[in-house]
Amino acid sequence: MPPLIGYAAASGALDTWALALFLILFVWQFPHFYAIAWMYREDYARGGIKMLPVIEPDGESTAKRIVSRLNRTEHGVTRSGVMQALIRQEVGHDPPTQPS
Repeated sequence: MPPLIGYAAASGALDTWALALFLILFVWQFPHFYAIAWMYREDYARGGIKMLPVIEPDGESTAKRIVSRLNRTEHGVTRSGVMQALIRQEVGHDPPTQPS
């Protein structure tokens, strides 16, 4: 939320770019969180904190979660039209479509 508050204060509005900023931070958060948990899994285990890399120490579950989250988010962003809206706002027309 702090980046959105800063964006609103600087621009005076919450628009498509604010949504893009929110999505970038949201998408980045989970892989980053799991990567840190993987790096410090021994410390979490010693402290008794049940993080995914502690419970599933083979790393496969952590990797699957990261990839799954990124795939779902990428699919949602492209299907929702967020990127097309950003391009339309910036250049003034719809982006070219990919050939079938």
